[in-house]
Formats: sequence, structure tokens, C-alpha cells
Amino acid sequence: MYDFDIELVKSLTNMPEEIRAKMARYWGRQAEQVQIEAIKFGLDLLKQSGIDNKNKLPEVFYSSFLKALSKMHYIETARAIREKSDSSDYKELQKISDIRIKRIKANKQAKSSPKSTKLVLQYRELVMQLRAKGMGWRRIAQYLQRFNRQKVSHQTLFKLFGGSQL
Repeated sequence: MYDFDIELVKSLTNMPEEIRAKMARYWGRQAEQVQIEAIKFGLDLLKQSGIDNKNKLPEVFYSSFLKALSKMHYIETARAIREKSDSSDYKELQKISDIRIKRIKANKQAKSSPKSTKLVLQYRELVMQLRAKGMGWRRIAQYLQRFNRQKVSHQTLFKLFGGSQL
């Protein structure tokens, strides 16, 4: 089942096992959007490599993926700056800072409240029917309070259902 050629991975990446494990941990700490970007980057590197050995495709993709992670990590960290002799790398530092800010923002996940989740799950069809009949958000809020004993504001209804195609 787990019969992969680790020596091939080692030779394609030129990374010792510790660095490969570090890149895997680095990937695990990233936001989902960044993880998908890393996979995309790894696929691009795989296409550029031109290796067509279908029997070794998992190892080759994994190697490309590790290279992509290594490049992302290198760009993100200040190592790229420290290796330059120039001390006037404000633009590079700003670029690294921007990348870090984007990754932090990508990691931010909005959590819906239990009440709003319940509203969406239980009353979506009802709200859609009432909107189709021409009722406004205030009237729907009154309807839910009177007939379903569900106290909810018209603003909350608009936030939950306003953007969806009803």
C-alpha cells in the first residue's frame, strides 16, 4: 500500500527527510486558500518538469509539491533578504510583509452563530416562499415571530438570505 520510492523523492528535491517534514508542517499551518495555492504551484512545477513516468507520478508530484512549498517558505521568510548584501531592500521587505498579511487574512474564518445556522437550515424554504410572494424582510420577521415563535430581526434575515437568489 505505501510502497513509494523515497530515494526518488530525495533525489528530485535535494532535501533531507527533516526538511521535507518541515515543509509538510509548514503546509499544515497555512490557511486553506494558501494550501490550495501551494498545490497549484506544485502542479505547475510538475508540468514544467516534463517527467511523464506514470508509474512514479505520486513521487514526482510530491517532489514538485515540496519544491513549491520550499519556494513559498523562502519568499515568505526574511532569509531571502538576509542573503542579499544590499541594505536597501525596503521593497522586498514590504513584499514579504504583504504576503504575511494576506496569509493571515486568508486564515481568518467567519464563524456563523448557532442561531443563524438554525435559521438558514429550518426556515430557508419558508423565507424563499414568502419573498416570492412579495413580502419584505420586516413582514417575514413578524411572520416568523408570530407563527414559528422565532424572534429574529429584519436585518438578520437580510444578511442571511438577502444575497442568495430567492
